[in-house]
Amino acid sequence: MNLTLTAASLLLPACAAYGLSSVACRDFAATGAFRALRIILAVGMGLGLSSCTFFLWMVLVGRPDTTYLLIDSLLSLCVIFFCRLSWHSRPRISAPFPAVADRPGSLIRPVTCLFALVFIGAITGLISQALAHPEGSWDAWAIWNLRARFLFRAGDDWRLALTGAIDLPDYPLLLPASLARVWTTLGGEAAWVGPGLAIVFTLLTAGLLMATVAARRGMVSGLLAGMVLLGTVRFLRWGAAQYADIPLSFFFLATLALLMIRDEHRAQRDGMIASQLLAIAGLTAALSAWTKNEGLVFLAVILSVQTVLVGRRNGIRRAVREGLTFLGGAFPVLALVVFLKSQAVHRNLLVAGQGLTETTDRLFDAARHITIAWTFLGSTVQVIHAFAFIIPVSFFLLGRYRDAGNRTPGVVLPAGVIGLMLAAYYGIYLTTPLELKAHLATSIDRLVLQLWPMAVFAVFMHLRSPADILFESGSQNASTGSTTSLLIDGRQHADSRARAA
Repeated sequence: MNLTLTAASLLLPACAAYGLSSVACRDFAATGAFRALRIILAVGMGLGLSSCTFFLWMVLVGRPDTTYLLIDSLLSLCVIFFCRLSWHSRPRISAPFPAVADRPGSLIRPVTCLFALVFIGAITGLISQALAHPEGSWDAWAIWNLRARFLFRAGDDWRLALTGAIDLPDYPLLLPASLARVWTTLGGEAAWVGPGLAIVFTLLTAGLLMATVAARRGMVSGLLAGMVLLGTVRFLRWGAAQYADIPLSFFFLATLALLMIRDEHRAQRDGMIASQLLAIAGLTAALSAWTKNEGLVFLAVILSVQTVLVGRRNGIRRAVREGLTFLGGAFPVLALVVFLKSQAVHRNLLVAGQGLTETTDRLFDAARHITIAWTFLGSTVQVIHAFAFIIPVSFFLLGRYRDAGNRTPGVVLPAGVIGLMLAAYYGIYLTTPLELKAHLATSIDRLVLQLWPMAVFAVFMHLRSPADILFESGSQNASTGSTTSLLIDGRQHADSRARAA
């Protein structure tokens, strides 16, 4: 097997995922930002879904071989075929969901040049760290890459990848199965696959943020959002370190972005496209659960918040129907996660170390509360650095975004999801049986980083674009100039009439 076969095995699942996202986003405006959004979603979803089929084949058949690649490719082609049928069979809505265009004379050129400098610096840093540490940092080679080797070498006994000899034996398998799948097509454990996947997911997360913001708030805002994320040093550091937190943040961001875009879409019209978009959001949420255990918490949180919001706005029956649609999209991957958990012989350390007396003592230990809260605050500042000051100042100078109907985007969904995720993480640290300070020191910045792309997305969805400010300022100056010219002309006309008299 060679690189050509490997490229084809990665391209076909991405094309199938692109078909799914294209059907869901059929009525969106045919702009570059929306196309980029669908492509980026497709690549991430394709990697996630192909890791699911790889593991499922190991469970049902045995060691994946050429037959697996043929069946997997055939399945992808069937999905593409049925998506094309669905595309042509359903009539297109005459007025597509619009994109937001940048104002004439905006800041696109200078902002693009500035973004290019930030991007070059980011990609240089990613490649340099990947070359220096091709096996990644501790979690990468001790958990993800090691488990991938078990899957690749184990043959028919895939349960070896769940052995207690590996840390966190119950952890999901998106990254290990993706690595093992590529190694299977290559025919060997190529050292570049791990760093390559890490860089791809890092850039996909930044690209998804940029494309979504650009589609709804203009290219200038999209580029600025990309600069914020690529300018976050720890985002690049953990991305190049091959940790699963960056792929997890990709699926977190994808789910929240799809739901927020869907809410804007529903404000204009309501139809089949909204349900399909909701199912895709459920799928990306389930893929986060297939990435890390935190994804299960995220799926429960975002489903709960979305259901409550829909129930308050449209009634309980509508909320239940939409919740079932969301779960329907999540079900195939979520069932695989549940099966994997059921096969893990060793319980999770955070669960196994719980007892009624010990947990109660931890809950009411004031010193633990102070330590966790203070460390959370310090780690958040360390992750976002100067953006903790820049973002509030930007809101003060630019103000909140309002559409043509003088409406502002809903803030409850992103605030509720991020707030409840932080509360869940706080509760985990509060009850952890591990030594608290060591547990905090080795994980808290990555937990904050998991939520950071969603926070940046929410900020730029609610922040006015500098291009809009510049355009309005120019319009006001032009209007003032026109009024002044009319006054001058009027005075000159009156003086000429007085001289003639």
